Amino acid sequence: MNHAGTITLTTDRLILRRFTVDDTEAVYNNWTSDSDEPIGAIGLFVVNEGDMRGDFAYSISRRYWGMGIASEAFKEVLKFAFEIVGFNRIESYHSINNLASGKVMQKAGMKLEGLARQKYKSNVGFEDSYMYSILKNEFK
Repeated sequence: MNHAGTITLTTDRLILRRFTVDDTEAVYNNWTSDSDEPIGAIGLFVVNEGDMRGDFAYSISRRYWGMGIASEAFKEVLKFAFEIVGFNRIESYHSINNLASGKVMQKAGMKLEGLARQKYKSNVGFEDSYMYSILKNEFK
């Protein structure tokens, strides 16, 4: 795998970049309290380097839901994961109570693999999650 670190990625509508200290107030005012400026966060994490397997997570401001922005960002980071870093498999999970996240994963080409019982603890307690994945040879 190629440890490329965090690099800036761009799409037609988005600039995906590392946060800076100068973003602190904008992050709070926007997606942590639904205002302006940075609109979310997206992360790609190595789960097992030997298996070339990663995990993917994101969060986006409520005001930007349903606009295709999360799907656009997701696809760009998957491209980076497969073409630059060299992952073979990317996994992602979402609460069974957040079906919209599953739609984002499906739009990015991910496939539902199953249910992870009580995968995460949230403000409502432990929640079951659906697990999605995509393999390098499936990514278009």
